[in-house]
Amino acid sequence: MVQRVYVVTGAARGVGRAIAVQLAEAGHRVFGLDVAPAAGIVEGLTLLQADVADRASLEAARARVASEVDGLDGVLCVAGLFRGGPLVELPESHFRQLLDVNVLGVFLTNQVFFPLLHARKGRVVIMGSESGSLSGPFGGAYSTTKFALEGYADGLRRELALLGMPVILVQPGPVDTGLLDSNQAVFEAAADRSTWFEGALRKTARLVVGEKRKATSPDEVARRTVAALMARRAPIRVPIHQDRVRWGLSKLPARWVDRLFQAVLGSR
Repeated sequence: MVQRVYVVTGAARGVGRAIAVQLAEAGHRVFGLDVAPAAGIVEGLTLLQADVADRASLEAARARVASEVDGLDGVLCVAGLFRGGPLVELPESHFRQLLDVNVLGVFLTNQVFFPLLHARKGRVVIMGSESGSLSGPFGGAYSTTKFALEGYADGLRRELALLGMPVILVQPGPVDTGLLDSNQAVFEAAADRSTWFEGALRKTARLVVGEKRKATSPDEVARRTVAALMARRAPIRVPIHQDRVRWGLSKLPARWVDRLFQAVLGSR
């Protein structure tokens, strides 16, 4: 097997960690980036501290990578975070942080590492979400970033196709990670503050419990992502265990979906 070289962002935990470990255990050279790299030694995996929302931080990581390898076979943009709550009440800082990490972070990562990626005509993998096709109450800020990645991935894919370099967008449904665990607490905390939406927020917090029961493991998302990365013909999109109800709602007329949300969460 030819050893390939990859950069994985968000590699300290969750799906990013699972992808980095699976690639390293398959014999590849992996540089895992995160704001707080996790402890633990995995052969073939080098963990570097880097903030995807900070170009200087990424450039320092690139310099380290370039000192050890002459190119990359793939850049996997997995780093992301969730902030929930009513859009008319969400702190501006929370919204900016979502945009910085989930959207700007992908943009910067690909720009900074592109010279190394181009050297080997490597592939880009972007971790999107089923939330990039349907935005619901109190998750609208997060969905905004995932909708943005849909447009970004399409544009980047069509540009890099001119250079013979594939771009893959992964679209998982609920994943059993710390991000999902925190959602219920986020909605309950929002309901405890002064809000126009207390009842609906508490109902949403209870619905998150059901999301966790049907969530996919990080290892399974990683397995499907790595398979797409290694495929002879790179797929454009990789849906992974998307929620059937959410998928069905994304196909209905918008007014019908609005009424369904109002029926479930209550309306004035």
